[in-house]
Amino acid sequence: MKRRIPELVAPAGSLATFWAGIEAGADAFYFGIGRFNARARAQNIDIEELEAFVHAAHEARKKLYLALNILVRDGEIEEVIRILERVEASGVDAVIVQDLGVLHLIRKYFPSLALHASTQMFLHNSLHIQAMVRRGITRVILPRELRLEEIREIRRKLPVETEVFVHGAMCFSFSGLCLASSYLLGASGNRGVCKQVCRFAFEGDATKYPFSMKDLEGRTHLKALLQMGIEALKIEGRLRNADYVREVVAYYRSCLDEWAGGKPLPEPPSRWRYGRETASGHLISQTYDRMVFANRDPWTGEYVGDVKSVLRGKARIVFHKKVSAGDRLRIVKESGVKVHEFTLLDGSGSRHEVQVADRSMARVCWKVYRLGTSRIPSVRSAGGRVGRLRACPVDLSIRYIDGMLSIEAHLRDRKRYRASFPLESQTGMRPLDTIRIQECFSKVDKRPFRVERILAELDDLLAVPVRELNRVRREFYAGLEDFHDREISKRNEKRRQEILEFFETIGKEEPGQGKAAVLEVVPYEEFHRGGAARTSREILWLELPLFVSETRLESFLKELDELRGETMLGFVCHSLGWVDYLKGRVGEDRIASGGYLYCLNRFAHRLLEEAGVSRILLSTDFPDEDRRMLLRYRRTGVAQEPRLRLFVTRLRLPGTTTYRFKNWSLLAIPRSEYTEVVLRAEAKKDGTQSSRGTCRYSGEDRTVP
Repeated sequence: MKRRIPELVAPAGSLATFWAGIEAGADAFYFGIGRFNARARAQNIDIEELEAFVHAAHEARKKLYLALNILVRDGEIEEVIRILERVEASGVDAVIVQDLGVLHLIRKYFPSLALHASTQMFLHNSLHIQAMVRRGITRVILPRELRLEEIREIRRKLPVETEVFVHGAMCFSFSGLCLASSYLLGASGNRGVCKQVCRFAFEGDATKYPFSMKDLEGRTHLKALLQMGIEALKIEGRLRNADYVREVVAYYRSCLDEWAGGKPLPEPPSRWRYGRETASGHLISQTYDRMVFANRDPWTGEYVGDVKSVLRGKARIVFHKKVSAGDRLRIVKESGVKVHEFTLLDGSGSRHEVQVADRSMARVCWKVYRLGTSRIPSVRSAGGRVGRLRACPVDLSIRYIDGMLSIEAHLRDRKRYRASFPLESQTGMRPLDTIRIQECFSKVDKRPFRVERILAELDDLLAVPVRELNRVRREFYAGLEDFHDREISKRNEKRRQEILEFFETIGKEEPGQGKAAVLEVVPYEEFHRGGAARTSREILWLELPLFVSETRLESFLKELDELRGETMLGFVCHSLGWVDYLKGRVGEDRIASGGYLYCLNRFAHRLLEEAGVSRILLSTDFPDEDRRMLLRYRRTGVAQEPRLRLFVTRLRLPGTTTYRFKNWSLLAIPRSEYTEVVLRAEAKKDGTQSSRGTCRYSGEDRTVP
């Protein structure tokens, strides 16, 4: 008996990688449009190519998932709405979201779009997942950090689709909880511009790259995932090239095909050509040294040469492996910072010079890596198609009586379009039957329709030349397209007006009192150990753990229940799962949303209010201008002394707990199930402590509070 196999989901960071994935056997693709996704540096898909791109995928019987998985500002909502209008019209199969406001927007105004929860939402146990299922999520992309037994238990408890990463880059931090790039370089990963601080060299003990993870290779535990019945397996890599996608997708396609046929799974390559060294990930408990490069170079690709000097901005490369024209090369400094990436145009010889922006020094020790080959997408690329996507289903009712052919189209949203055409039967001609009429009207040429059903009735004989019937068909579909476009425009305009009115309503609501609410917050474990001393008679806000595994969830809920009776104790929740659990068990005035329940726009603010929180704590990931704007609205506030967490990881760091990066000092703090890496307060000359510094964020200075 043929076994059920999951969907194989591949990255489409460009048209080239999309076609590579098609050829290698992917079932579905995730992609971004412009800058509104977690990989803003990828080529992504142009909005004007969307309909043709969807058509190309659907013609190949592949699904497409739009990654709209970043945090969105109020000023960007209008652009997001226009993207969603095009996505709705084109027939994209689902939208992957992180932002609570975008979730609220789609659920309320674009209900036909399926919603997948991004791994950036960090839905790591059944309580948190259930909260998002209540809010319209149909598939959850699980965090990479979950164990096999945790995934199995989540699937046993909840009837929701799950998608699991099986290959690609791993973040040191839990997805959605990494603020290192934001704090140190002013580029937020939650805004799609992560600078990959985890790949940099740090000072600390003997470990040069303490946060640089190996790539995930899920083959070791693939059989266990397949036996669970996982709905989708995902390959990371929207910043990778076509060669990487082709190699990895082809391997996992062969695994799934062999599994379907009841055969053993094939072994992976001894070394992946275009990736880093691999590990089996968090699917079983792993030690730090098995997952992290530590003192070895963490770069993706094949090491092919060195740069020994830079003269007047020209890097002089010496290759120790054969290279060819079209190879994509990357130059990396000793510190791990990328210097330059380029395509080699002349592959002859063992030496090469390339212009770089860094004119630093005559003697360097930089390395050169081959990432793959650069190819222009085939002429069959989606952008070359003429005509509109057949995304709109339509049913036709056709009737001929008294010399008049009447046609009625039934569109979605219960819209109807009617047209009649005079057609006089001609003597001496063979009458047309209903089958011939159905065949004729099933052809829509380049119109945006997909005919699903045709009901034809002939009360009189219809004897006309086929060319006349084709003329009527063309005129009918032209009129239907005009009607359809007008209805879409009216619907979009009405919807935009409703959204604008919603914004104005929020703006007129009672704002904050001008002075932000400042909450005294203490982490759960420090409170439990008695390590937090009270400083006032106000409510003490207990920050619930950032990570509670599925295996610990039941016992933790019992601990939480024991604390509910302490009336001067509030709860800071970094997940709607905690909010939903506490609502009705404690007063709403004792429930606050934490910074990791990111609230960057009015839609997110409204969703959190409706969820029942009394205070909405703003994330330190946001620049000052955003925080000032959000603090105008009721219920918003800040933590009194926010802990500046760079990474939150499931790994236990060995050896020293302190690391240095430029002028910053980082401290690792172990918790029961995870480790926090925070900016450490430094002693100043006057004996006080400070962890303040100025970062860059979207071109503006930001002071870390």
